[in-house]
Amino acid sequence: MNSGDYSEIAPGLCVGGTPPRLDGQVNTSPDFSEYQGFDYVFTFHKHSSPVVGAVEIRYFFEDDWNNGLPKHEFAKIRELANQAFAYWKNGSNVLIRCQGGKNRSGLVAALVLVSSGKSPDEAIELLRSKRSDDMLFNRHFEALLRDGSL
Repeated sequence: MNSGDYSEIAPGLCVGGTPPRLDGQVNTSPDFSEYQGFDYVFTFHKHSSPVVGAVEIRYFFEDDWNNGLPKHEFAKIRELANQAFAYWKNGSNVLIRCQGGKNRSGLVAALVLVSSGKSPDEAIELLRSKRSDDMLFNRHFEALLRDGSL
């Protein structure tokens, strides 16, 4: 699966990455077929092109595999996950994306799934079964989910 793909994790909830041909470009063309059908797109990669045709919420945080996530980021990430959950719960189609669609988007999507009643382990397993075995390969992010820090 290339980073431009997205996967439906649950009806109306998708996780994906930025398409390589759009990554880093500033392009406002309405021909972004990769994102048609979404009401809300949460973007966590600072160089992703803007989304046209959906409400886009952008917030960048580092995917630092060695040092984890600074505590000052916890509240904002939790707030955005709660927002994504509320939109999804109310019937909107939601895409959560980052550069590769595995760590930052995986962390937020897992938080959404936990808000829906899944355990952290169930959320991680669902993401891996629906998207990729290497979802949340950032073990710091996985630990934050499992220990309830976020």
